[in-house]
Amino acid sequence: MKKEKNTNFGYNLKKLREENNISQSKLGEILGVSSNAVYTWEKLGMEPDYNTLKKISKLFGVSTDFLLDCDKDFDINNSIDFKNKTIKKVIEMLKDKNITEKDLEQAVKIIDVLKENKKK
Repeated sequence: MKKEKNTNFGYNLKKLREENNISQSKLGEILGVSSNAVYTWEKLGMEPDYNTLKKISKLFGVSTDFLLDCDKDFDINNSIDFKNKTIKKVIEMLKDKNITEKDLEQAVKIIDVLKENKKK
């Protein structure tokens, strides 16, 4: 008997499949793969190719990040892109108030320190 390797993708896929009352063989048929492929994704820790992953995402109406469980570790507040967009937006809002970009960068640093102290 093979030992099951629990993966986030496998767990998420099985949960979605069962919630929608779809068998492994039916899902395989819908995706154009064998039921054995679905089994290996759910039980043995394998993941499908990118195109199949997109099909699964569309079929169940979830993101690929949800399927791969990538989004749980993502913190938008630490995202460089988020910070840059926020800084630009605030600069636009405050242009007529004589606040420089340097002032704003210092304010962001202060906020980061306050957030870090709050975690402690």
